[in-house]
Amino acid sequence: MENLNLRADAVKHTCSLSIRAHSSPPFVLDGAFDPSLAIFAFAGSSGPNSDDDGWFSGEEGGSLFGEVEIDSSICPSLRGVGSDEAASVYGAFQSRFKRILNDSSLEHEVLFRIRSSIRLC
Repeated sequence: MENLNLRADAVKHTCSLSIRAHSSPPFVLDGAFDPSLAIFAFAGSSGPNSDDDGWFSGEEGGSLFGEVEIDSSICPSLRGVGSDEAASVYGAFQSRFKRILNDSSLEHEVLFRIRSSIRLC
């Protein structure tokens, strides 16, 4: 695993981005902190009963805790820790991520940065 060597000022910066993402849906992209690093921040949920934000919708089904197998078509390299099996993720999070991926410029932004050899965070 790559060590990003995050400093305290980097952690504070990414925290402020995640807070800013709540007013700039569906994500915030920042490259000002370090031009060689692209930081993507997403708004979190406002609470466990917030059906409008989609994080706790339960629409994917799965186990009692909403656990589903990762959709390998969107995250083929995400594997379980200590195994070579597809990772388990929270189903509502995966649903929300798919909506963001389909309804925004996220995929374009990520691919552009990969082609430009910019690290993603």
